[in-house]
Amino acid sequence: MEEKEKNSYEFNSDEIPPVSFRDFILGISQSVYIYLGIIPDPISGKTNKNLLLAKHTIDTIEMLKEKTKGNLTQDEENTINYLLTELKFKYLEILKESSSKEKENSPESKLEVKEKKNEES
Repeated sequence: MEEKEKNSYEFNSDEIPPVSFRDFILGISQSVYIYLGIIPDPISGKTNKNLLLAKHTIDTIEMLKEKTKGNLTQDEENTINYLLTELKFKYLEILKESSSKEKENSPESKLEVKEKKNEES
């Protein structure tokens, strides 16, 4: 009898951790790291940036924070506050880097560099 190869998405019911709000929020925050290009997509293995989806997901976590206000344990509240701070910081950092790179590669920027070189000559 052939032994079936176990799919990485198949779990034994004894292996699945109990559902928790903290794990749910951590899972959502992982997608932000993927959208920011900080970690590779687990399916494709590629690292890509999608700042629009990153912002949307951060806004979703913010909405969940507001909708669950007063219903979270202290640990859950600390987790969501920490993650939102961290994710917003990373988002702004990468947004700033992306804006700088876009500005450097813009036709106007290249023209300015060319003009400066001509002035120096």
